[in-house]
Amino acid sequence: MEIKRLTVLSSAIAITLGLAACGGGDSSTGASSNKLIAGTISGFGSIHVNGEHILTDVSTSYSVDGQSDDGSGLDVGDEVKICTTVQSDGSLLAAVVISNDELEGLVTSTPTGAPCPATGSLDVLGTTVNYDTDLVLDDNGAGIDTVCSLVAGTSLVEVHGKPGINGINATKIEVKAAVDDTEIKGTVDAIDTNTSTITLKNITVDYSTATVEDLILDSSVIGKLIEVKLNPATFAETAQGSGNWTATAFKLELEDESIEECSNSDGDEAEIEGVITRGLGDDNGTPGDSSDDLAIDQFEINGSDIVQLDAVLAASSSVTAMIIVGEEVEAEGVYDANGILVANKLEAEESGDLEYMGIITDIVEKDTGNTLTSTNFDVNKSYLVTLDGGTATEQNFVVNPLEVTMDDGTDVYGSGFNMTHLLVGSPNVEIQYYVSGTDNMATKLELK
Repeated sequence: MEIKRLTVLSSAIAITLGLAACGGGDSSTGASSNKLIAGTISGFGSIHVNGEHILTDVSTSYSVDGQSDDGSGLDVGDEVKICTTVQSDGSLLAAVVISNDELEGLVTSTPTGAPCPATGSLDVLGTTVNYDTDLVLDDNGAGIDTVCSLVAGTSLVEVHGKPGINGINATKIEVKAAVDDTEIKGTVDAIDTNTSTITLKNITVDYSTATVEDLILDSSVIGKLIEVKLNPATFAETAQGSGNWTATAFKLELEDESIEECSNSDGDEAEIEGVITRGLGDDNGTPGDSSDDLAIDQFEINGSDIVQLDAVLAASSSVTAMIIVGEEVEAEGVYDANGILVANKLEAEESGDLEYMGIITDIVEKDTGNTLTSTNFDVNKSYLVTLDGGTATEQNFVVNPLEVTMDDGTDVYGSGFNMTHLLVGSPNVEIQYYVSGTDNMATKLELK
């Protein structure tokens, strides 16, 4: 998303106050051997998340959609939570990598337009899925090149993303083959025990014949994040164009929030990227009930993760002004004894809203001007990529491999796609970027 408000506050893309955690000093005390990294995979050659280069080895275990995996099930655009240990040299080694989709089901409405809008929304199982220019669309060979090519009532998709205020903010949409069961995830808004139905946003689910796990189906379920498994054939709109839907579930279960599978003990570090779902000091909206009210220096990310500003950040009006419901941020800090992340670093995330397509004519290291070769590539260095887009002047773009989503649209290199593959032939690429000072800062590079 484009954080225009930040442009007013600072010429930088992120406002960072306090001392950096892990490797330098920070405003917390002590050092931690464990660190949780939660965010979007932007590349491989190890795993790139939130600008971190996370190492893996034979001891690393993987869970993809609740199933054991060898790591091959991960892809660019996937939302992950990675339990890491901080090595003696400051590098991060993954102990557990957890990837779960946010939603899976039938597409119920699609955007329209020619060309297809670069930003917009579609509906999946009646849930709004927002997308922008950073979206990774994996059609699995189905010939779907834009979200507008999806077919309402027919296309089955899996959505990775972050829970937002107005639906899911998608990072990846994957087209799936038709199956007899699908799932939706969401917070319970209402329950009617007389009719054996629960409501999640605009979907009313009949659970009368469903298997129920880890849930008590009474008023206490309201506000809980659950997973509903259902047969797509039971999904129906209550009236054409109403936007309200019904379905019959065969299984209900409490959503296992992956963050709890990583250590969040007192003193453990974490770096979490997500959408602000409750602002500073937000109450639960129920008069007389303060059980989950937030303190004046606390806010919520992704509908579940409570973040508390440390004293330095809480005293900064520039930082508190960044905390706007619906905006995306990255919070870094240390867990306290109550399992709350006390942030000593807060950054506002910004995606590129500009695009440029062309043929690569040159790639050099930004700081030295040395030409990139197949042997001197360093994932920790920034590069200047020059594109010939058929105009009078070639354009240069700054590409930081740890912060740019690398997408192989040709499916030749797969998850191993990196900048050395851009040295082969005369590759045609599309770069999404934003302008910072005199630099075009890439956020996504897609090989066409």
